[in-house]
Amino acid sequence: MPNCPHCGQEMEPGSESCSACGQRLTPPAEPVVSPVALEQPQITEVNVGDYFKAGWELFKKYPAGFVGFFIIIIVISLALNLVPVIGVLVGFALISPLNAGFFVVGAKLLKNQTPEFVDFFGGFKLFLPLALLGVVSSIFISIGLILLIIPGIYLIVSYLFAIMFVVDRGLDFWPAMETSRRAVQPV
Repeated sequence: MPNCPHCGQEMEPGSESCSACGQRLTPPAEPVVSPVALEQPQITEVNVGDYFKAGWELFKKYPAGFVGFFIIIIVISLALNLVPVIGVLVGFALISPLNAGFFVVGAKLLKNQTPEFVDFFGGFKLFLPLALLGVVSSIFISIGLILLIIPGIYLIVSYLFAIMFVVDRGLDFWPAMETSRRAVQPV
């Protein structure tokens, strides 16, 4: 079955719009393959060191902001852990919008824009889907860890990109979770 080019959800063949995100679909164009593209070898190796190096270079552009915001998150988390049940639930709801701030600032830096510290709180513009993402994914991961550990680890990895799909693509929490899960699933 084909997938929606906007949100990645599976669609019925011949659909004019996506039932998940409502976007109107255009018929796919025939792929154009240039002779140069045919000559280039495909990249089959991922160099993790390059990603760490790129991340470090990004961090060095605004280290005080990243460290300061990390300290704020730690203080909030410690304070919430002092409150029995409600603190944990509020923590699940707040952690995703807070973590989205790292993505918002990182995206600004990648675009060579100067971030402000308030940009770290940009995830709160999408509070509801990010809070639901945090609560639902935390519940699923906790159940997976309690049951057999391996399903919990699988879900941790599966939902790794969900925050980015909410912030960058504007997906709701469930399509973001599913798109992230499908993105990391082996072919």
